[in-house]
Amino acid sequence: MTDKYTCHSMRMIIMKKYILSLVCVGVIAGSIAVAAGLSYMSPESEKSGDAGNPPAASGRNEAAQSASDNAAPSSAPVRTPEPTRIKPTTKIIYEYFYQADNRTITSEESPLYFLVDLSSDKIKEYYPDWDIIEFNEDRVKLRRIVLPEPSEDQYVLGVKDNYVAVYQKSGSGGVSLKDVTATPLSSLSIDERNKLITGVNVKNDDHLAQMLEDYGS
Repeated sequence: MTDKYTCHSMRMIIMKKYILSLVCVGVIAGSIAVAAGLSYMSPESEKSGDAGNPPAASGRNEAAQSASDNAAPSSAPVRTPEPTRIKPTTKIIYEYFYQADNRTITSEESPLYFLVDLSSDKIKEYYPDWDIIEFNEDRVKLRRIVLPEPSEDQYVLGVKDNYVAVYQKSGSGGVSLKDVTATPLSSLSIDERNKLITGVNVKNDDHLAQMLEDYGS
């Protein structure tokens, strides 16, 4: 009886050891499988992450941002400078060159009110027969070539100190100041002023008297 019990106990012990060995083998095999699975999934995850954020795309974005930062700012529009204009303090110098005797007569005047704030282009429109020799805010010099006139013209009506003036012609074609009238240039129309500034030829004393009477009326 005792021998049977002993044999039965021995078999039970052996069975327990066998089962325990199987359990250990199963645990070890499972651990190896889990480790292998993790090792396989890690590279795939890295590949997946690289696909979501490709380095090339990131590099292009950085290059575009750098180009944008280094782009030169747009240049401001160039402003055209304002042309020089005549001021009330500007001196107007009229230079008459008489070709017949190679003689020059110069007259310096203050600008008439209708000349103030005009540019050189506008002055050229007012005085088409004159050359602009100098033009700035201090001085404007106009030059006109006076051709020889017929001998029957004895006088030239012009301007002196903003008044109507009488110039007498010489036999050689030159002129000299004869008289400054009391008629201010401002009392005449713009057309008449322009004529006087250019010079109005007068044939004789009777014609001169008539012209002065017309300007003074």
